Amino acid sequence: MNAVLQDFYATVMIANLHAVLIKDAQKTIDKEDAKRKYPMKVNKNKSFGKLKNRIVALFLETANVEIILQKLHDYFTQNILPERKGRTFERVRKNGPSKGKFKTYTNFKPAF
Repeated sequence: MNAVLQDFYATVMIANLHAVLIKDAQKTIDKEDAKRKYPMKVNKNKSFGKLKNRIVALFLETANVEIILQKLHDYFTQNILPERKGRTFERVRKNGPSKGKFKTYTNFKPAF
């Protein structure tokens, strides 16, 4: 039970840290938006992946915290996505719902 709670609280803490860091990077991106066709936003998928790689160093290395945070900020501001309004696409499902239980077919003849 304690392991589940620790994992939950760690996930919430990292998500909150990610949101704070993204908010700061988004302010920097918003200042440069006048030059672009579309408003831009931080790529959350890439930024979260980069944060996961640096999270241990961020809390263990007390001397380089500012450097790590600056590198993360630079990475977040470089990896951005356009924010296009009104884009919705219907999801195309390749396989319809099966009627009944799932059946597996083998590509060999049984030995019995």
